[in-house]
Amino acid sequence: MKTPPIIVFIIMVIFLYFFNCSDFNKSENKSDGLIKGSFFENGKPCSLRINLHNAQNKLFLKYASSGNDGNFVFSGLDYGSYYLITHPADKGTEMPLQWRTQEINISKKSPEYDLSPVDGWSVNVIKPFDCCSFDLSILKNYKHLAFQWTPYCTEAQYEIEITDIFNDRVYKSGLIENHQFFFNGFFPDSTKLSKGVYRWTLKVLPKNNEWMGLSNFYDFSIGETCDHQVFGGTYVELDFPGWYTRVIQKFDLVNFLDKCYLLTTTLNAGQVPILGPKLGEKQKFFYDKKIMFAYSGQPIHLGKKFIDGKSIPFSILLHEMAHNFQIGGLPGFPKILLDDKMNNNNAGFCFSEGLATLNSMYVAEKILQENVSEEIKIVIENDRKKMIDTYSEALNYYEKSGNDYIKLTPDVVDGIFYYLGNKYSWDIFSQFFKIFQENKNTDKIYNLVQSKESKMLSVIIGSLSVACKDDLREKFLIWGFPFDDQFYRTIYPLIQKSLTQN
Repeated sequence: MKTPPIIVFIIMVIFLYFFNCSDFNKSENKSDGLIKGSFFENGKPCSLRINLHNAQNKLFLKYASSGNDGNFVFSGLDYGSYYLITHPADKGTEMPLQWRTQEINISKKSPEYDLSPVDGWSVNVIKPFDCCSFDLSILKNYKHLAFQWTPYCTEAQYEIEITDIFNDRVYKSGLIENHQFFFNGFFPDSTKLSKGVYRWTLKVLPKNNEWMGLSNFYDFSIGETCDHQVFGGTYVELDFPGWYTRVIQKFDLVNFLDKCYLLTTTLNAGQVPILGPKLGEKQKFFYDKKIMFAYSGQPIHLGKKFIDGKSIPFSILLHEMAHNFQIGGLPGFPKILLDDKMNNNNAGFCFSEGLATLNSMYVAEKILQENVSEEIKIVIENDRKKMIDTYSEALNYYEKSGNDYIKLTPDVVDGIFYYLGNKYSWDIFSQFFKIFQENKNTDKIYNLVQSKESKMLSVIIGSLSVACKDDLREKFLIWGFPFDDQFYRTIYPLIQKSLTQN
């Protein structure tokens, strides 16, 4: 019996429908997504670093820079949800506003997203500025505390947030149309401003724009000053405002950082950095009210993103100190990882940042075995859990996304380090770091790398293999690392000698 044409047609339609919806449809391109936009500085194009994050798990994916024309683009994106956030292009950059987008959805139906232009620098705070000090009388007799800023270059709304940095009191103004706000001093719980230090920030929401700008934090005090004090230890020195003294004393921070310094020395194969004009000068930490973030050097600068009146930024302190030890103390570190002649050296960036964060993980594992206070243990255990969750999730996401080496990030590298430390031993890394100490064997290795990324990766994987006493090539091959196997076999004996010698 012959099947009626209408039945054949219906069967074909159903087949094509399920075929087109199926994951087996290889013709569907899931990596043609694109996000673009532009940044200005008071009307002129400006260069900024913009970070791309996965909106679901908040993982950092990659970054782009706006060029001389102010334009930036992220291409080759998988379908999914993202958000963008700006980052200072250079260390110490004082960026009045940090910008972040709302969630951006990239799909087959809408693979491209063109963001509205935004002026990153057009708003500046007028008052109260940093370290302004007020007498309580300013809030008496119906007087109010005035907040003022320059208006955004186009129509926008604003919001003020005021935080008591020693307590959990927060005031939010709600949306404001004007570029000034008068605060009567009362928090939502009906308590009023009293003697202490307060931090405020300004949110900028341009009309009909996907971006939201957040200003730096600004401190002001009621009946107190922000004068700096110096706290010295055996290996470290802290230069912080007086209001942070109670935190330093609560956590015995100077002695704690002395212990961290020694553990960092152990991790970095016993090498100490040349921190300043004199070998062995104390590592200095400086609270820098002009910046939001942090950067390494002498002193290490810590911005308001990390310093409040209640806790210590453990992981960022150790991360920045590690940069000094590694870039400033291990001669082979820049020769292998930060070779300027290597094209598109994303691996160098990922390992350089990843190895700095490894210091935070390593010290967290080791310091919990030492005699430290319960307050310190709570901070470290919380930071340790956050690091494990973040970096394990990053590696898991990388593996589920097909182990695409182009998508390697510092977080993925730290996921690999956590995997290795947890499987073998955290002591492997102090042996691994010997590859960056110059001697006749490592000198030969550095010369043989010849600015080739595949050879650089061979050195890293070979060194980790020696330290773990296990051949890790198969594992890194699964992770998509394009190392040079022939070169690996050539230099492996040299690596063994470098890492096993006294």
